Amino acid sequence: MLMKLVSLVVTAAVIYLIVSGVQVVLAAKLPQGTKTLKPAATILVLGSSVAPSPLSADLVNRLEEGLNCFNDHLAPSLTVTATDAKAWLEQNGVPKSDDIQVVNGANTASQLQAAATTIGAGKKVIIVTDAMDAYWVRGTAVHYGLRPQIAPALNSERPFYDQLGTVLSQASAVAVGRILGFQRTSWA
Repeated sequence: MLMKLVSLVVTAAVIYLIVSGVQVVLAAKLPQGTKTLKPAATILVLGSSVAPSPLSADLVNRLEEGLNCFNDHLAPSLTVTATDAKAWLEQNGVPKSDDIQVVNGANTASQLQAAATTIGAGKKVIIVTDAMDAYWVRGTAVHYGLRPQIAPALNSERPFYDQLGTVLSQASAVAVGRILGFQRTSWA
């Protein structure tokens, strides 16, 4: 009887993880470009875990998408998670003023928490991140009181089988985040 119960629990957990993985992959199929986005209070460009400084190609792609959103007048300001990112935006046409805010955090969850504190709870925000991170980022942003729209970074949508490690990481973070809270899944 105990073996059947353990087998049932393990099977349910595996199915739950697979369903979460499918949701992560489907959420990564967001439309590229700014046409589907609605105006927001700010555009939040999340940092890249690849190499925050100097700017990696991954982060530059995110900054370019954030700049596209800003140039399309979708928000009056930008919020970034690194001083280097602010300098890049200023060098690429964003006026040197209060239009760019910098928030800090050790990981994406803490960056979202700091941004929510700076921006204000209940505000609409366009979040630029990689396509594969969209589902978890959306859940975490909602947890911190933001009303997010996700704008996938340029060139971040790749076949899921090329990013299997990321899919597994994101799926486990979403699965655990739903149960324990997204703020506790900082590995995503």
